[in-house]
Amino acid sequence: MYPNPSTRDLETDPRFPSGEWSGFFVQPGSPQRHWMVFYLEFRGGVMRGEGNDWVGVFHLAGKYDIITGRCRWRKQYLGQHKVEYEGLNQGQGIVGIWTIDTWLTDHFHIWPKGHGSLDALYFEAELPRPAPAPDWTTHSASS
Repeated sequence: MYPNPSTRDLETDPRFPSGEWSGFFVQPGSPQRHWMVFYLEFRGGVMRGEGNDWVGVFHLAGKYDIITGRCRWRKQYLGQHKVEYEGLNQGQGIVGIWTIDTWLTDHFHIWPKGHGSLDALYFEAELPRPAPAPDWTTHSASS
């Protein structure tokens, strides 16, 4: 039997499973979490996907590194603005910062659907904001 072309060469690192992901971003001055749901595909260092949140429908494309866990992508809302994301995956999803242009930035946390206890913790408890993202100027850029 031949492999399904849609699943051929998908990432096998368990931190980067292709499929449904969820998570949230926070905005300056607001403690509210803004939830996102989307589908991500990880293949050979390239990530892409689509989803939606309260702003609207979006597509995303970027890169990830299985050695460092570092990820970068651009989320483009259909007919609207774009958002740059930069984060780190250390086995509990991807945590980092998002930026619109250079003037608006804050934190996010995303994870694969059903990932351990993260869904239950975030939906049932009021957890603190995600930890600040690492200072990328001190890390080597491999993406």
